[in-house]
Amino acid sequence: MAWDMDAGVPIPYYSLSIPAAVIAFYLAYAVYHWEVGERGLAKRDIFSAVQVVAMIGIVWLLFVAANYVVSQVLGVGTSVEAAWRALDDAARKFDEIYRKCVDWILYIAWARGALATVPYVSSLSDVLGSATLWETWAFSLASTTFLALKWLAVIMTYLHPWLLTFGAALTVSDRLRAVGGAMLAIYLVMGAALVLIANHAYSHTIESREFSDVNPFGAAVNPAEWPSVAARADGPANTAIYISVFAMVTLTMAGILTAGISSALGSIAVMIRPV
Repeated sequence: MAWDMDAGVPIPYYSLSIPAAVIAFYLAYAVYHWEVGERGLAKRDIFSAVQVVAMIGIVWLLFVAANYVVSQVLGVGTSVEAAWRALDDAARKFDEIYRKCVDWILYIAWARGALATVPYVSSLSDVLGSATLWETWAFSLASTTFLALKWLAVIMTYLHPWLLTFGAALTVSDRLRAVGGAMLAIYLVMGAALVLIANHAYSHTIESREFSDVNPFGAAVNPAEWPSVAARADGPANTAIYISVFAMVTLTMAGILTAGISSALGSIAVMIRPV
């Protein structure tokens, strides 16, 4: 695949090979029908070839628009394809966030365990458990969310070239346009959405001293930390809820946008369909 990275406009040459073959087929069939005197069928074949060209133009315009939006959201010079290439890094960031949330869960659990082993104050373990119940839940929610996002990013890394290839090709078919439009819409939206979530969540967690500075076994070996476990976990737990909600809302909006683009491709195809 060749990309004009300076202009930020993708040029998916191999994706256009199938539509080009379809155009050649329609034109050849038009010449045949014209030669045998079936002028009406020949005109319809020409209109079909024009429809294919129009769909290619629409796909290209969508790429231009998507690259502009992605460059504004993720940084100047970033394209849709660059966002997809950044998915490996996004998966790594999701994994780090997931593991740090697990560290906080272990930190609270080890504090409770250590308290339970000390005579006369073992009942405080239940008190600490009640005080940190919502915090443990917050870290569990975030760890589950970002573990799922990690594997989503890994899977999409392998799928994204096929989304572009078959998406661009299938949009020229009346029967398969809905499938092609959906694949192309996913390609245009989801890569950038995952990278956006990864960068934003990473800056609030791993790059934040309050969130990242935790030793999972610290409370077990340092009794001085026991009274402050709940207070220390409060800020990071709030952050865990925030990034989880941010990820869910962003993915939901990306899904709505994907569905909208897919539907728009089908609607435009109907408008330019030859009569």
